[in-house]
Amino acid sequence: MGHSMSVIFRRLSLARAGLLGASFALVACGETSGDGESFGSVSATLCSGTAVTANPAGPTDAGTVVTLTAGNATCASGETAEYRFYYKRENTSDAYTMLRDYAGGPTAAWNTAGLASGRYQILVYTRSVGSTASFQHIAYFSYYIKNVCSTGAIATSPASPQSVGTPITLTGSASCTGAATPEFSYWFKRQDVAKWTQISPYASGSAAWDTTGLSSGTYNLLAQIRAAGNASSSEGYAYATFLVGSTVSHPRAA
Repeated sequence: MGHSMSVIFRRLSLARAGLLGASFALVACGETSGDGESFGSVSATLCSGTAVTANPAGPTDAGTVVTLTAGNATCASGETAEYRFYYKRENTSDAYTMLRDYAGGPTAAWNTAGLASGRYQILVYTRSVGSTASFQHIAYFSYYIKNVCSTGAIATSPASPQSVGTPITLTGSASCTGAATPEFSYWFKRQDVAKWTQISPYASGSAAWDTTGLSSGTYNLLAQIRAAGNASSSEGYAYATFLVGSTVSHPRAA
């Protein structure tokens, strides 16, 4: 048998626990976590580092059989990894659907027939063969089905730079598959701070950015992109920078 290490199981938050009802996260002994209370120590051989790939790469039409492959897992002392596969439509209340229970093979066939357009989250549990743990590592992977909108750009009018208080019109554009039409949610933040502020929720067309009261500086602009009618939190992103400052000078008319 391979080497094992002492670990502590902690109860997952309700959002995560909804996946399997009574699943537990594996954290190192002595690690603190906001996910819940500790209830004892056990000995478990750990696997980690799982990555997921898909063939064909998305987006694909519903009805395509997609081969999901888990790889790169490393288990203690050469133990063999086994995998369990799930999927769900992202940003919905849908439960995760199991594609395949634990087995030694690293692939699972995902029949996408009947699935709605949008972004899906693939989840792969990994553990060492012979372990009774729910999982020892979790890998995530996003996959896009049918009509989605991905890469895009943001145009600003008037162009940067502008004085504080100048209203700026933000207009997004995007590449979409099939008959999809894009919608955008716009955000901004000053480049030297971490928090994003929403300008407008998802809608088609442009948005007005009110720069009144902003401090002078360089701002990052973000457009989250998705196909209209999809539930995805986002299917793509577009970024731009904009200089706002009270010292901006504008040429005078002759």
